Amino acid sequence: MAYEPGGPPSVAARVMGQFSRLAIKGSWSSIPDTDEGLLRFQRFMEVYGRTQSVPRGVSFATEDLGTCTAEWVRAGSPDERKVLLYLHGGAYFFGTPRLYRPCTWRLSAATGRPVLALDYRLAPQHTPYDALEDALGAYDFLLRNGYSPRDIVLGGDSAGGHLTIALLLALKRR
Repeated sequence: MAYEPGGPPSVAARVMGQFSRLAIKGSWSSIPDTDEGLLRFQRFMEVYGRTQSVPRGVSFATEDLGTCTAEWVRAGSPDERKVLLYLHGGAYFFGTPRLYRPCTWRLSAATGRPVLALDYRLAPQHTPYDALEDALGAYDFLLRNGYSPRDIVLGGDSAGGHLTIALLLALKRR
């Protein structure tokens, strides 16, 4: 990935991307298809997330939401009256805001908003319904903290995209 939104990937980013694909594929293929295997893969991805780098000027802060946590991501000087609630992918069993920092800081920079990256509860200890409860809790947290619904953008990738649609449907039912 590039350090600037829309910029070309650096040589280091291309090398790291290739290494990541090989490491993740190798790790995934070596774990048993059990709850313990899923937990082992989660631990591997947590360690991998620590290798993610971001440019200077990007800030991170943890937010306790009760049932889970979230991470505030701010790149540049975002408009604090608006926010993007980001729901990461990972098939509902892996992924953390730290792992998705290369994406979330770019979203903050591109949208001019702080990003609240949700660290929703994961399988095998939890269900996708628990993740939906966490997403609803994060949305309610934003409302309680003064954000207007029209100033909250929802987004996610893969399972997080599914969770985004589920959250929108749950909000519509309200």
